[in-house]
Amino acid sequence: EAALRHQIESMEKGQPDYRAMVPSLAQLARQQTDSGQINIKRWGALKSITFRENQYGNDVYLVEFEKQLSAWIIGPLQPDGKIAALSFEPAIRRDANAPSPGLQAAIRRELDGYFAGKPALDIMSQDMQVGTQNQWQIISSTAKALGPVRTITFQKVNAMGWDVYRATFANGTETVRAAPLADGKLWGIFHFDVLLSHAPRHPGAEAWLRRYIAAIQSGTPNYNEMGPFLANTIRQ
Repeated sequence: EAALRHQIESMEKGQPDYRAMVPSLAQLARQQTDSGQINIKRWGALKSITFRENQYGNDVYLVEFEKQLSAWIIGPLQPDGKIAALSFEPAIRRDANAPSPGLQAAIRRELDGYFAGKPALDIMSQDMQVGTQNQWQIISSTAKALGPVRTITFQKVNAMGWDVYRATFANGTETVRAAPLADGKLWGIFHFDVLLSHAPRHPGAEAWLRRYIAAIQSGTPNYNEMGPFLANTIRQ
């Protein structure tokens, strides 16, 4: 929390403390600052920082400014005290840990439409309609593999103020994170942690993983077997 407060106060001054970040994060933060993507000064004075949960090993905080509520994710500090991960986005104020009205029914319509091969575009915002149509091949194949929807169960309201649901299908499960409806439309939704009950393992994956682990342990990573993004990440 102290590290997060320090970074926020530095950003408010327009001077993020890159020295307190690992090199890869510092490079990304510089790019975002130079392009104007990081500019929280317009949110006004910092009012409070409240721990909300731990997500995939990272701490999630609800941070309130004078003019904006936001959710921040910060990775655990490295042995040298530097930050390895830091991200934030605006949040929606929610006073109760209860489902947002109409959202669960809208998600079911969305999922039913995906499986039927007829996306429910009428319940989607214009941006979501475009995104669905652009990614339809991937969406459709995933929906067919999962099978028809069995249940959608509310889990919680997360730090962003979005509902989190667990969906079960004939052939698997997934987690759905969705923002409250706007004018009765879905406008922000993510499907992740998709698990297929009887999916076969990918050929060659275990052998590659064994080679990767052995190479890391020997101190000579097998960069020739990695794509550019993974290789660059491992080098850092």
